[in-house]
Amino acid sequence: MKYRTEYLKSGGIFCPFCHCEDIEGASVDIVGSIASQEVSCLRCGASWQNEYRLTDVVTIDEPD
Repeated sequence: MKYRTEYLKSGGIFCPFCHCEDIEGASVDIVGSIASQEVSCLRCGASWQNEYRLTDVVTIDEPD
């Protein structure tokens, strides 16, 4: 993964192998506080898994 550091800093907007922005992600799977998503590059054919962790919580509705 030549561009791993840049990929993580960018929030995952390009392929970490070839730097192409033509990537697509599958559905997100959530287990506990970790979510994962398989992503692939439509140019070079590489695939990888993004991992997301719970970092915050925001109130939508408070109980009465």
